[in-house]
Amino acid sequence: AGGEEKRPAAAAPAAATRYYWNDIFVEDQNTTESKPEGYFFDAFRDAVQQIGRTVLVLFPLAAPIPLTRAWCVWEMFCTAEDPRCELRVALPPAAAAEFERVLFEGGGAGELMGYVREVNSKDSEAFDARDKARIHAIVEDKFADAGAFRRVDSDVSAVLRGWMQGAVRAAVARSTTASAGSAGAGSVEDA
Repeated sequence: AGGEEKRPAAAAPAAATRYYWNDIFVEDQNTTESKPEGYFFDAFRDAVQQIGRTVLVLFPLAAPIPLTRAWCVWEMFCTAEDPRCELRVALPPAAAAEFERVLFEGGGAGELMGYVREVNSKDSEAFDARDKARIHAIVEDKFADAGAFRRVDSDVSAVLRGWMQGAVRAAVARSTTASAGSAGAGSVEDA
């Protein structure tokens, strides 16, 4: 008797796997001396770009430490340089509260933009002076025709300004929704 063929229920499509560059887990900065010549420019940059997303913890908000660290600036640059890559900014709770306070009670979006406007990679530091020298040498060598440190600073600043603009728009939208009687102004997250 011609019964119906039973087929298993279609599985829901699997969520795309997302990977994030988080230097403390991916790169042991204590072993840099054992890395081959060109590692920071080639293998390191390629790894950041192949992973495709970098998480940046921006703290303290008014004077972010990552903007003063050679490794962090280099990682942000490697991310910003590739249009397929995404820089995700995370604010710790205290910085998220400060963000909201500055936006709505302080100097507003202009003050917040000032926090990420100036990147000075030439003055960035590293725990190990040899790391700083190697990273700075790569910048000077590979990007001399593009203004070297100005190129790095411009690219990093542009991606951070883009994040800040999106975060300000999202906070204003949440505030508008909350003041209209809707639920929940959440914490500041990346836009």
